[in-house]
Amino acid sequence: MISPESLLQIAKGHSVTEGELEVLGAIVISGETITDVATRLKLQPEAVRKRLGEVYRKFGILGKGPGKLAKLQQLLMNNPVSNSKIRKTSARKYTSRNITSAATPRSYGEQGSRLNADNLQFRSIADFTKGEGISGDTLISDLEGYVGCTPDWDSAPDVEPFYGRQTELEQLKGWIADEDRSRRSRLIVLYGMGGIGKTFLSVKAGKQLEKDFDAVVWRSIKQTPSLTKLIASIEDVINPGYISAAKLSVEDSITKLINSLKDRRCLIILDDLEAIFDPNNVAGRYLPEFEAYSELIQRIATENHESSVLIVSREKVADIAELEGNKVHTLQISGSEEIAQQLVENQGLKYDAAWQEIATNYGGNPLALKIMITMIQDLYGGQAEDFLGNDRTTTSFFTFHGLLDDQFNRLSLKEKELMFVLTILQKASIAQIFNDDWLDLSQSDLIEYMSSLRRRSLLERDGSEFSLQPMVWRHTVEKFINEVENEMINFIESEGRSLDEIETLNSYPWQQEEEDNQRLLSLIQRHFRAKPAGQRILGETLHILEEKYPEESDYAIENLKPLVELARV
Repeated sequence: MISPESLLQIAKGHSVTEGELEVLGAIVISGETITDVATRLKLQPEAVRKRLGEVYRKFGILGKGPGKLAKLQQLLMNNPVSNSKIRKTSARKYTSRNITSAATPRSYGEQGSRLNADNLQFRSIADFTKGEGISGDTLISDLEGYVGCTPDWDSAPDVEPFYGRQTELEQLKGWIADEDRSRRSRLIVLYGMGGIGKTFLSVKAGKQLEKDFDAVVWRSIKQTPSLTKLIASIEDVINPGYISAAKLSVEDSITKLINSLKDRRCLIILDDLEAIFDPNNVAGRYLPEFEAYSELIQRIATENHESSVLIVSREKVADIAELEGNKVHTLQISGSEEIAQQLVENQGLKYDAAWQEIATNYGGNPLALKIMITMIQDLYGGQAEDFLGNDRTTTSFFTFHGLLDDQFNRLSLKEKELMFVLTILQKASIAQIFNDDWLDLSQSDLIEYMSSLRRRSLLERDGSEFSLQPMVWRHTVEKFINEVENEMINFIESEGRSLDEIETLNSYPWQQEEEDNQRLLSLIQRHFRAKPAGQRILGETLHILEEKYPEESDYAIENLKPLVELARV
């Protein structure tokens, strides 16, 4: 009869997981039936069969029928490990967590100690190898390196090569796998704007932490938004076959998953959470049909378990602040000049002052910089200085529609208006925006919308003043100009003209006497100058306003005059 030591050694070499090993030991060593195992482990019989089937597959035993078990037993007995002499210790002793088990002992181990299926029950492979399930330094040494982790990375991206982010990586790993169990995080929210490298960081951390978990599961919310289906796909990895969560109610599915996270130490990574947020609301609020996710996050954060869930999103979850503490953390990912330098130098280019300026212009966003590097290599032979030229204002206005359009389109109407205000002011405090009546908002509403933009990673803060990130500012300038242009075209072509048709043009004073606003005014002028009908649109709109609405216009005439005058220069 094969000994438990030999079985564990062989299982190690065939990547048998903890759950599969538990079933294998009960059937092979203790001779239990599938029904016995299912009853004792509180599983469905099909779950036991599935685990045993995985064992057959890993040992290359194909086909159907009872002959497979005999083949497996023969293979195990004939394995070189089974026939090798295992060093003995004077005090090797096998203990059980469930002393009152009803299982009947059926066999004896190499040392003559009575064994039953309970000898193979343990909390985790890590605990077992530390001697909590079985004693003896020799066996611990023999099993060193056995992980027993079930990883399922689904469609997670390949993260190699991985640049920079060592500080953030170590921070994540510390929260998730602190040696002090009392400090391990149950929930972490990793957020930042698109292209900043959140997914790469989460996958890199998960890959490096596999050995600390019984199961690691990565899922994209974009691909599986239904909560019950998401939980079912996770359960299929960490607790396969045990009453499909897809057949349960949402509440029961959540309870089932929480119980699984208590039974096994798991790392669950949920990417793209913003896919289920309401684009017509402030940041981090769920669409009505996905509000059950809020209960899931609340329970993961507050119930007692030793698993960790890492959420990755472009937007910070709105109600996460009330949960933050020693078991719940948030981490905002921003641009990195270190990554920018590595990306440039990896292409055989010198990271000089010109490349540094480009990196600053695009907020150190890795995806934006990858696009820029490719474009500059193709069109400028990799010479960043040639791309910048003598006119930094024009070249720095180059923007990425695909990278930021989605985030901008998710803004609520008031958030878009607030973005336009910050585009004009460049930098302002909440008090300045409120006291100068830039928006028709109460102070509490203004604070809420500013907080929402912060949760979307669109604002930078310097003391009490806020500004848009450089790349975000340039993108918002373009949105602002397009909005003004469309308003003027509709205004000119409309039969029953109304000042409501030029609300954006008429609502904000552009304060062209300020140096920063001269830059904005210059960019607007360049836009219309580049279009064949641009100067006509400006001129006709100003003419109509001066002729029909000389007293009723708020800021439109004042804003257009310097543009038309510049066009004549």
